Amino acid sequence: MSPNPSPSRARLGARGRAIIVFVIALAVFVATYLLGVQNDVGQRAENALLRASTLSSNVPPPLDWVSLQSIAILAVVIALIALWRSGIGGAVHTVLAIGVAVLSAKALKNVFLERPEFHLENPGNSFPSGHAAVVSVLVMALILVLPSTGRWIVMLLGAPLLVTISAQLLMFGWHRPSDVFGGFALSLGTLALGTIVRPARGRVESGTRGLRLVRTLFMVLGTLGFAVAFAVGVAGLGAGLNTRVMLAGEIAGGGAALWVLALVSLLRIPVRGRR
Repeated sequence: MSPNPSPSRARLGARGRAIIVFVIALAVFVATYLLGVQNDVGQRAENALLRASTLSSNVPPPLDWVSLQSIAILAVVIALIALWRSGIGGAVHTVLAIGVAVLSAKALKNVFLERPEFHLENPGNSFPSGHAAVVSVLVMALILVLPSTGRWIVMLLGAPLLVTISAQLLMFGWHRPSDVFGGFALSLGTLALGTIVRPARGRVESGTRGLRLVRTLFMVLGTLGFAVAFAVGVAGLGAGLNTRVMLAGEIAGGGAALWVLALVSLLRIPVRGRR
């Protein structure tokens, strides 16, 4: 029978996972900004998608549900779960991660990042999406504070929510695909960074069988979604069909949603006792 890992080794395992997830999130964020925002071809493709959108501020649920009140209520619920499972440190960790993701999305979009005007249409920077960041960080934070037995259930419930909202952000002309990817990556990276600073103690396992199955399923479906989106998008651009480009963006957004949920399920926070 193998001995239990030392606290330092176990913590290194939790921190190692978090570092890998953080590096992936950072790479996606930077690559998306460079290819979608700072690139002429990327802007042309996203402008084609926006031409197929229906610009409207009167949107249906679930996008219509996003408000300061709903954000605050969900943040309190998540903080209470973190407090029960991980103590004051866990609650502070979670609330800070949510706050940093939301505020940094706003600051990056409005202050620090710029969008060069390669084309006259659709000027102004909208990267990263604040809506994508806030919804994804709430769903992912809930997954993070739950035990493995509950994580896969929230993943299954949260996936349709993220997929739908990412599609609505494109459909109603609020954001470009790069904005949505950037918002997702920013939230994932923020949660991973918090886990690097405050890693879990004890043995770090891959989770229950249900969690492992759902994680693998999401990774496979997400990758398939990216492949389909690429094929549809290239064909749509070649034929000048903006609606096809829109469809490609929606599929890619769905693939990104599945991948961030799969990756956040790898993270662990310290837990009190056996909760």
